[in-house]
Amino acid sequence: AVIVLFRGVAQPFSEQDGELASLLSSVSSEILRSTAAAQAVAMGEQRYRLLADNVADIIWTIDEEGTPTFISPSVLSMRGYTVAEAMTQTLEERMSNESAGAVRSLINTAINGGTQAIQQSLTNMELEMRHREGHLVVTETSFSALSDDHGQFVGLLCVSRDISDRKQSEAAQSRLAAAVEYAAESIMITEPDGTIQYVNPAFECLTGYSHTEAIGKT
Repeated sequence: AVIVLFRGVAQPFSEQDGELASLLSSVSSEILRSTAAAQAVAMGEQRYRLLADNVADIIWTIDEEGTPTFISPSVLSMRGYTVAEAMTQTLEERMSNESAGAVRSLINTAINGGTQAIQQSLTNMELEMRHREGHLVVTETSFSALSDDHGQFVGLLCVSRDISDRKQSEAAQSRLAAAVEYAAESIMITEPDGTIQYVNPAFECLTGYSHTEAIGKT
């Protein structure tokens, strides 16, 4: 039998005492679980904060109105604004009108169709961010829908990466391709063994061989 000491005298554990002990045990377990959960959340937030503070990409969240709820410090290096300054800006102040409209469209999709609808339509999107000096910074931005405990949409988690250098390189390649394509001189590109990989229209005019006939020949 279970014995408790009460006023120095051994007494049997009554049914009422047993219920109390059971309740205390249940409460203690719940407190321990809550404490462990709180510690896990705190550790997760610390790791997330460490990541957000040290990554070059801008990590940002907005609510269903498009109002920022978090912006990582990398906003300073990418856009020239401090976190405090960026947190006061509207979507239209943070990016071009076209980009802001695209983000608001995503929000409306989520509000009208729920997080599942937006998750199915989410893809990486190019957004033009406004820099303090006046120019636009082209970014590739990924989106994730945020929801509350009831599954209701509450905002977006966004990660933006500066791809300005890549876009400039692509533009330069496009200009070069256009220059080769429309050059008056005959231009031919071959493999090291002499196999023809490309000829421009001028080559066709000067040699009489069509593009199809020339490709693959040596």
